Amino acid sequence: MSQFVQGLGLILASMVLGWTILFSFVVSPQAFKTLDPGRAKRMIRETMKRGHPLVAMVAAGAAGSALFAGAVGGAIVMACSAAMFLLAAYTLAPRDDAKPKAGTRKTDTARVVAAMLTVMITCVVIAGVVLIGMKI
Repeated sequence: MSQFVQGLGLILASMVLGWTILFSFVVSPQAFKTLDPGRAKRMIRETMKRGHPLVAMVAAGAAGSALFAGAVGGAIVMACSAAMFLLAAYTLAPRDDAKPKAGTRKTDTARVVAAMLTVMITCVVIAGVVLIGMKI
């Protein structure tokens, strides 16, 4: 049973790793190469707002599976990556407050920060996959 749960955690963590690599190195660059800047920003924002919470749930599932398999280090790392995905999605959360009286809101910096968080999460998820695979 322990090997099954460890394998499940490894599969879930690998799915999370696949999402981070696909989003960071394929989807985002291609969006800005092929679409005009406004559409690319909207597409990346919607992808992150809808996709990152789902990936955070998968990462939390990998953390739970790793914990039940005895890979406590992998569980902690995957739980941290789940939190990081939620933080990246929260960075681009829709804003309902009024426009500031003096100046404008910077939305480009929020997109850059969220995309860089996704790239940084890749390293964390790789560590999680290795730790779960080694049952640490």
